[in-house]
Amino acid sequence: MKTPALREERSNQIVRAVDGATRGASTGFLFDLDGTLVDSVYQHVLAWREALEKLGIDLAVWRIHRRIGMSGGLLVNALLREIGRRVTKEEAERLARCMVRLMRAWPLRFAFSWCHGLLGFLSTSAAMGHSN
Repeated sequence: MKTPALREERSNQIVRAVDGATRGASTGFLFDLDGTLVDSVYQHVLAWREALEKLGIDLAVWRIHRRIGMSGGLLVNALLREIGRRVTKEEAERLARCMVRLMRAWPLRFAFSWCHGLLGFLSTSAAMGHSN
């Protein structure tokens, strides 16, 4: 078991290695809009539930929620295996089309109302030369 001092030293070694490797490199930002700035977990859960219901598969949201983070295929396979249900290729394709339709229908403008300060942050970043 590592002591706090050993963990801190290891963390510092990693920081120094990364700093050394990136010296002279450009600074940039990576935005993950699927969960970091916009919490879309519950939207995904409800969309999966609705899509599955269209196939006649009625699942409690907690079963779906604990699988969020998996790819769509893995999520469906795990859920179906859990309840002992199989789907045909046509049903799987219908499910995928339904998910796309449901997620596209989600009004993102409501999600972005939670991102207080985001526009100011992006403006400041652009002013600093980090526009792309």
